[in-house]
Amino acid sequence: MTTTAQNPTITLTLVTMTIVGLFVDIWSHGQPGLVETFFSPLHAAFILPFLGTAGYLLRAITRSRPGGRREALRRYGMDLAGVLSFAAGLTGDLIWHSIFGLETSVEALTSPPHVFLVLGLILMASGPFRAAWADGSSTTRPTLRAFLPTLLSLSLATSMVGLLLTYLWGFTSSHYMTPQTFRLIKLLAGSGSHEALMRDIAHARAISNILITNAVLLAPVLIMLQRWRPPLGSVAILFTLPTMLMAAVTGFFVPRLLLLPVMAGLAADGLIRVLEPSPRRIASLRFFAATVPVVLWGLYVLIVRLEWGLVWPPALWGGVIMWTGLEGLGLSLLVPPDDTDQ
Repeated sequence: MTTTAQNPTITLTLVTMTIVGLFVDIWSHGQPGLVETFFSPLHAAFILPFLGTAGYLLRAITRSRPGGRREALRRYGMDLAGVLSFAAGLTGDLIWHSIFGLETSVEALTSPPHVFLVLGLILMASGPFRAAWADGSSTTRPTLRAFLPTLLSLSLATSMVGLLLTYLWGFTSSHYMTPQTFRLIKLLAGSGSHEALMRDIAHARAISNILITNAVLLAPVLIMLQRWRPPLGSVAILFTLPTMLMAAVTGFFVPRLLLLPVMAGLAADGLIRVLEPSPRRIASLRFFAATVPVVLWGLYVLIVRLEWGLVWPPALWGGVIMWTGLEGLGLSLLVPPDDTDQ
């Protein structure tokens, strides 16, 4: 044996602690009375597990036999790139804050050091998933227990992509769909032409958020289906974990909305059991990709109507639901068919 392999459970635990600590820190910034400073216990909540992740990775590389270090670097190269990106983001964040001060709102997401932080976490979180993908000896029909580290790895990476798109997160689109919003628009517009413009802006923002989030959630599912027939509950977990973490950031702790990814995910899991979508069953895969978004966002529109009321006409909300299905179908066209057994 020429390399020292990482234990994916240890790696995943350390990365999970880092990501949860980061989400807690981001959530805390919206709380009243908090003194903003780089050196805070909340920052330590994600910096310390990151140091553990970095140390564990470097141990795996340095303890390889000399002849196996090149293989270790090849195996863990993307993970190491994630560690370096996150470290650069931390260092850059300290310098950035000392020069430009602390960012707020959208600026906090577009700040270059923060982008490096999130990129590093995406690379680190996806490490166990990439390792499982490369393992040619693994079964394509795993049990949920065996598949859970791979699934959590993909779910955490998806969550970090969602974090980059916090202000484009589709489950907050109800801000632009309810009677209260359009009463405010009418109050602020002052004239018919301005009101129409503000309505169009609100409609466009909600539609964009939904379509972007639809792609963020569906793409990992289609990637997963190219390699495995995931066990029952996989899509429910893949939809629910990012939604829960994003709820902490956006403040959308609405019980019905938090049930949404569970219901839609279980429906998708049921379709997988019935259709067995895969590159070898490409028609089933494309039907699946077009149907799941319709279920997800159809339920979302229903929940918005029940929770807050829905001011959109049927042509608008019905059209958006259809667009999500068409987007899913379009994403499925990027998956090449596998005709080896046909």
